[in-house]
Amino acid sequence: MSDPADYHRKLAQRSKAFLEQRASSLLRHATVERYKASDKYREKNRRNSDLYHSRNPEKRRASDLLCHAVEDGRIIRGPCEDCGSTGKVHGHHDDYSKPFDVRWLCPLCHVRLHRMEKK
Repeated sequence: MSDPADYHRKLAQRSKAFLEQRASSLLRHATVERYKASDKYREKNRRNSDLYHSRNPEKRRASDLLCHAVEDGRIIRGPCEDCGSTGKVHGHHDDYSKPFDVRWLCPLCHVRLHRMEKK
């Protein structure tokens, strides 16, 4: 059986390491949030968004048409077709020429689908 003092010493070391890691994580998070609130981030994000949309006009058109249809109530978001989640769902276009023909997927299932498509 181990010595209680040794146990408490190891527990204190693990606790200290955990607290240092947590503090580092919180600092990184705060730094990222400050950057996201900066004009530099907004400008860079806007440029990247404009570039993506200029390179993918069909995707942009399909996305815009679907978004407006959902906002106007002409289309109702359904639950995730893979897991049944009713939280935030994305409309996934298999064919961008059919902007209202979408599969409703939660963010996790949507990412999984795109990862499978890349393979």
